[in-house]
Amino acid sequence: KKAFRNFELVAKRQLTPDTAEYSFRFPDGYAQHRLGLETASYLVARQPPADDGGKPVIRPYTPVSDENEVNRVRLVVKSYDEGHVSKHIGSLQLGDKLAMKGPFQVFEYTPNMYKCIGMIAGGS
Repeated sequence: KKAFRNFELVAKRQLTPDTAEYSFRFPDGYAQHRLGLETASYLVARQPPADDGGKPVIRPYTPVSDENEVNRVRLVVKSYDEGHVSKHIGSLQLGDKLAMKGPFQVFEYTPNMYKCIGMIAGGS
């Protein structure tokens, strides 16, 4: 969770001209693991630093993986021309690796903790 690890791209399914579902294999040594993503959690993906020595760029992504999926994490990403990380993910070829870490939980939900809950979903 604390360190970035390299996940290998093993499948890419184009959903729209600028959006795809990416399936990544867990790093060596974690093949039998599940993501263990709780409600309101995300991963952080990192674009490698530019050749000019610039800083790496990181962005949060919420996986769409099934909680029981073993050795896989799936992301749906829309690639933007100006999006540093989304453009990097969009350029990945099968076998390429993406550095990610997490999951990070934003809000710990316990069933029936509130009588009513209002939710808003959004993204960019």
